[in-house]
Amino acid sequence: MEQAEVIYVYGVRASFIIAQDAAQKWLRLGKNVYAISDRHLLAAAMATKSENAVFWGILYSGGTREVIQLIKGAKDKCIKTISLTRP
Repeated sequence: MEQAEVIYVYGVRASFIIAQDAAQKWLRLGKNVYAISDRHLLAAAMATKSENAVFWGILYSGGTREVIQLIKGAKDKCIKTISLTRP
């Protein structure tokens, strides 16, 4: 993530609060970060991604459909993906 030109962060409900907090911390470090709560808008943003982008999906249950769909979409666009779930 340190080397990424742009980072997209997404979570649903309480996980989005974590996504916003993570995005704020990366912004303080000078990174280009987007935490967008609307998954359609985030998908559109990822469609115009840079060569070196990362998608970070945050999902407590490990099975949140919206996050999984965005992870699959990111992989289809050759965007590196990271997921954060409970143990």
